Amino acid sequence: MNKVLFAEILDDTLVIVKDNHEAQKQKSVYETFVNNITKVLELTTATQKHLDAVLFIQKEANLPFLDREILHGLAESISVTIEKAENGDLMDSDVKELQLKIHAFKEQSNQIWINDVAETIKQSNSSLQIMLEIADDKLEINRLKSALTPYENKIPLTLDNAKLCVFALHRSKSLISEMGLDEEIESFMQKISAGNASLFDLSPTVKSWIKERNLESRIKLRL
Repeated sequence: MNKVLFAEILDDTLVIVKDNHEAQKQKSVYETFVNNITKVLELTTATQKHLDAVLFIQKEANLPFLDREILHGLAESISVTIEKAENGDLMDSDVKELQLKIHAFKEQSNQIWINDVAETIKQSNSSLQIMLEIADDKLEINRLKSALTPYENKIPLTLDNAKLCVFALHRSKSLISEMGLDEEIESFMQKISAGNASLFDLSPTVKSWIKERNLESRIKLRL
C-alpha cells in the first residue's frame, strides 16, 4: 500500500469518525432536549394539579392566599419555559429555574397549610378518636379519620384529595359539634381512655353531658 493511498484512507477514516462524533453529539443534544421537554410536561402537569388543590382549599377551607410574587414568578417561569420549548431553545438551566419556582410555590403552600389547617385536622382527629369510644356509627368516624390523617403534616397535592380532605374536615366539625365535645368534655374523655379519670373530673358540665347522651352505662371509672 503506497503512502498516497494510505493517506487517503486515513483521511476518509477521520472524516467518518468526525461525522460519527458529530452525529453522536447531535443525538445527545436531541436526547437532552427531549428529556427536558418531558421534565417540563411532568412539572407543569403536577403543578397545575397542586394549584387546583390550593385554590379549592383557599375557597372551601379559608386557607390564606399565597404570596402574589411567588405565584407571578411561577406563572412567568412556566410561560417562558413553554415558549422556549416550542421554539426549540429549551436548556437545562431553564428547567432548573422552573424547578426552583415550583419548589418555592410548594414550600409556601405547604407551610401555610401546616400553620393554618394541619392543627385543625389534628384536633379533629383527636376528637374523632374520642367519639370512637362512644359512637354507634364507628364506620363513618373511621372513614373520616382515614381521609384526614394523611394531611396532618402536608397539603393535598391534587384536587380530588383536597375535596376528600376538606369534606372530611367539615363533616368532622359537624359531628363533633353534634356530640357536644368541648374542651372540658374532651379532657375528661381523654382521661377515661387513659384510665386515669377520677370522681373529681365529674364536673356538673361533664355529668350533664353524660346524661344528655345516655352514656351512663358506657363510661366507667377505673379503680
